[in-house]
Amino acid sequence: MNKWQIIVNNLSDAGLSQAEIANLAGCSQSQIAFLSQGKRGKRLSFEIARSLILLDERLKNGELGKASKVVSV
Repeated sequence: MNKWQIIVNNLSDAGLSQAEIANLAGCSQSQIAFLSQGKRGKRLSFEIARSLILLDERLKNGELGKASKVVSV
């Protein structure tokens, strides 16, 4: 499992849909689906990578998840 699969799966496990993750990361839902399957990610754009890392940090800080309100990055 690569870094992007772990981040996307953690966000999904926290209650975010692929569409919500995509909206927050600034990409398509299909891009998130491919990332979660490990089919993309070797040449991920800087902006999407940075957004996913920031979302992962927000999740770890308790700012994202089932009980929190999602606010765009």
